[in-house]
Amino acid sequence: MKSEFIAPVDSDRQTATCLVIAKPEISKKIEDLLTPEFFCHLYSSPRDIKEDSLPEHDIQCVIIHITNRNFPLLKSSIENMKQMRGLPIISLIQDIDMEVARVCGKIGVDRLIDFHSLRDLKNSISDTIYQVPQAISLQDLGIDMERFPLVVKTALRYIQDNYISLHNVSEIAKLTGVNEGTLSRLFRKFDLDGPKRILMQYKLLHAMTLMSRQGLSIKRIAEYSGFTSEKRFCEFFSNTFHVPPNQYRKQHVRSGDG
Repeated sequence: MKSEFIAPVDSDRQTATCLVIAKPEISKKIEDLLTPEFFCHLYSSPRDIKEDSLPEHDIQCVIIHITNRNFPLLKSSIENMKQMRGLPIISLIQDIDMEVARVCGKIGVDRLIDFHSLRDLKNSISDTIYQVPQAISLQDLGIDMERFPLVVKTALRYIQDNYISLHNVSEIAKLTGVNEGTLSRLFRKFDLDGPKRILMQYKLLHAMTLMSRQGLSIKRIAEYSGFTSEKRFCEFFSNTFHVPPNQYRKQHVRSGDG
């Protein structure tokens, strides 16, 4: 049975949430810059954070203001946060030396933004959190892998784990050790959509999770979902749902009601 693509239910959360660790005056600047696109939990120090007050799925990104002076106090907190939650961490750095910058990368900081270029923070957050593969499973596409041979399972798992960065079937076929034609025939043999269409469905599902995000244009959504262009995204979306993405957004994603 071919995979049945079903549009996901609209997300209840329209605003991504960031955990901000900085002195109050700096936190306020960050919050003013990011709202309303992002909701911010503000803390002066990691010691002020109570884990039970931060639901596991509520935070998408951590922003930490780092200087040479406060880095020794923050280093272990950053390491623990990365290990426990695995969240993207953006460091807003102010007059730090090269050694501190090097250690930031070593302990898992994903991006360094100069405090004097604070205006770049919003785009950096979007680039960091929206291009992370979502927890979209093969079951979401109606695919049960139990009956498939190893080559097909390997290809499907590779698509599931790397769909944003993948652009063509040749990349998938190379991993499995067979050519594109053989891989496509194997998919058809087990009554699956072709690997290219399944890859595009993954990208489209990712795009659907971003449709309710405030401040994200259709062009940005296409980019964050791994489509090669906005035009390609709009074509595939319209062919799948028989309505352009902008029109779908107006009809199904309403401000305040999810």
